[in-house]
Amino acid sequence: MSMGCHYRPRATARPRCGQPVRPGGTPAAGPGVTVGVLGPVRAWQAGRLLPPGPAQQQLVLAVLALRAGTAVPREELVDALWEQAPASAVNTVHKHICALRAVLEPAHPRRGGQLLATIAGGYELRLAPGAVDALAFAADTARARRSAAAGDLPEAAAALSAALRRWRGSALAGLDGPLVPALAQALHDARLAAAEDHARVLLALGRPGQAAGALAGPAAGHRLRESLCQLLMLACYRAGDLPGALAAYHGTREALAAELGTDPGHALSGLLQQILRRDPALDPTAAVAPWALPVMAGRRSRR
Repeated sequence: MSMGCHYRPRATARPRCGQPVRPGGTPAAGPGVTVGVLGPVRAWQAGRLLPPGPAQQQLVLAVLALRAGTAVPREELVDALWEQAPASAVNTVHKHICALRAVLEPAHPRRGGQLLATIAGGYELRLAPGAVDALAFAADTARARRSAAAGDLPEAAAALSAALRRWRGSALAGLDGPLVPALAQALHDARLAAAEDHARVLLALGRPGQAAGALAGPAAGHRLRESLCQLLMLACYRAGDLPGALAAYHGTREALAAELGTDPGHALSGLLQQILRRDPALDPTAAVAPWALPVMAGRRSRR
């Protein structure tokens, strides 16, 4: 995951926080330790907020948490912190690791503990996926898709609702570093995709008013994302709110013209025409699977 940093640690600069733990050890999360990256990076133990530490320390924790249960090479942490690594990079990473140990497992602040282990050439945060909000979010969305594929739409809706509730703000909020923009954008895109899928399931369940309410915030913040606008228009239409459907369309049309100098795509403009003529094809039908709703043809790449 190198971002152009050509720094390579010398063997003599290798930091030690105790003896390395051999790879393949049994993961053993500390009691009640959870880590959140879907918002400002934070850690809790048994529900108690732990001191977050400086921004670089938070970023080290975030990178380790997103790869929980696997070894992260020390070099990858260096790349995450600096575009051009200073000579002190390895020692700085070492200090952040020891500071995190002091917070996460104070009984092992200087040597390899059960939670934040030293692996040859790197470190491993030994948390179960459910203890990291981003990984739990991904598991929730995967469970929703399995449930929808099996025809269990109420379970799919519940799983997606749980996934979206895990967010506390913008992912990795307040952090800076070469890898942060790409990591944050990937998480953000997954959040928007989950919001759209949640709306599709609610529409398939015949809950257009609930779908419209859930989409209002994301659509207002992402006027260029035509797939969101399509879903909101359809939800409003099915809920009997024709003015709301038209307002959603015009808001996106104006944003596209102002920011990109373009018109809405065929799918969005076509949906408008269907709404204006009250096309029966837009009426709710239990025969339409949530992942196959017509609005999925819309362009999803614009943010």
